[in-house]
This record gives sequence, C-alpha cells and structure tokens, in this order.
Amino acid sequence: MFPFNMQINPVHNSKLLIWSIPLAMLMCIAAPVYSIDHYCVGDTLNCLALNGLKLRDAPKGKQIATVALGEQVLILESKMYDYPDIYENIPGYWVKVRFQNLEGFVFDGYLSGMPAPTVQDSGLYRYLCRVSEFKSKPIEKSNSCPEGYGGGGNYGVKIQLFQGVNFTAKSIDYWGWEWGHTTVSYDYISFEEVLLICQVVKRSEMKGGSYSQTNREFIKYEEDEDGYYRLTIKEQGELDTEVIVLMEGGY
Repeated sequence: MFPFNMQINPVHNSKLLIWSIPLAMLMCIAAPVYSIDHYCVGDTLNCLALNGLKLRDAPKGKQIATVALGEQVLILESKMYDYPDIYENIPGYWVKVRFQNLEGFVFDGYLSGMPAPTVQDSGLYRYLCRVSEFKSKPIEKSNSCPEGYGGGGNYGVKIQLFQGVNFTAKSIDYWGWEWGHTTVSYDYISFEEVLLICQVVKRSEMKGGSYSQTNREFIKYEEDEDGYYRLTIKEQGELDTEVIVLMEGGY
C-alpha cells in the first residue's frame, strides 16, 4: 500500500529537493498524524529501527523478542490511540502484531511499508533504484494557481501535493558533478519514515555495512523561516547534499 513510480533523467549540477504536504485520512482528522499513520489490520510492515524493535507482552511491558532491522511484522489489531508515545523524537502508537510465531506489541513509529535499506545500498540513489521494482501511480496534485506576478510579467505557481512525498536522490561523481537523478513518488509516507530510511542508508555508507554505531552527526534537520523542513546528509569529502525539503500543512 506504499506504491510509487520512478524516473531517471540526465541532469546537470542541480539542487536536490523533496516537496511534500502530508494530509491525514478522514478517519484520522481528529488525531495527530504520527510517523506512520496509514496502515490497516492484515498489513505487513518492515522494521526501520537501527538497533531493532522490541516485541513486548503489553505496551511498555516485558520484552519477549527483538524485531531486527529489515524484519517484518503482521498487523493484528488497530493501533492503540490511547497509548501515544515518542522515542528519539519519533512519535507513534503501540500496536499488536505477529512476529514469526510470536504475538505481542511494538511501537509503530519505526515501522514502514517501505523496505529497509541493506548493506548493499551504498547510497540513497542506489536504494531508490533497487526499490523501483515496485510500481505505482504518481502522487496526486491539486490544480495550480498563480502565486503572484514578478518582474517582466512572469509569475510562479504553487503545486500542492497530497498524502505523500516526492523523494529524489541524485548520483554525484568525485568532483561533485551530477550525472543523473531518481525521483520516486510515494503515497502515504511520512517525513519520519524518510528520515529513518536516510539514517539506515548513512549507517551503511559511513561504517562499511556495520550497524554498530549511530551516525546522527552526519544528518542535520532544521526548519527555515518559511516553514520548510530540510534534511541535509553529509556526503563523502566536504560536500553537503540537501536531500529533502518538506512542507507540512497547507497553503
């Protein structure tokens, strides 16, 4: 239920941007939109927690197993809205799942319909190319309207994106020249999920496939004066690549 499409186009030294305006499903309007908000009973989701996700006998209860990075759980019941929680700035809820032959509860903030990056994904570009085996429709766009006239009679438009993220990664050579980019449109994916995917990708890149230490120092997350959220990942050498620009809310 997380479909997407992919385009690979030649480009030259362009900025890497992702624009998004998440929109909750009608059934969730009264509740905050947390890390992963769009899944149902019977869905199979992937663990994006770098150090694994604890399966417990009750919300915040006794640990009975560990769901490792990349392993899957089956959703057995609706999320427990009475048990909101937050870990390492990732918000979510507790939900009952089946993991292998065990049943228990996990924190859903680290679950996603997106597959987890592996040690073979040496960068965000390669990860997006690998998961392009899935097919989907483009993200829905609203009608564009003039934002305001500029010099020479030119004007810009704002295109509002609903329920998802346009996720773009670029391939850069040693000298910083970009020879191609991959754009994937995902339905019902949150900024937190994208952040977790980027963290896993950078863990693989910076530690040569070892997941023993975190790499939070390589990831910067900030909000600018216009309300855009920017996620910057440090590339090899001294380059900083802006990989996400996300806007939450509406115009």
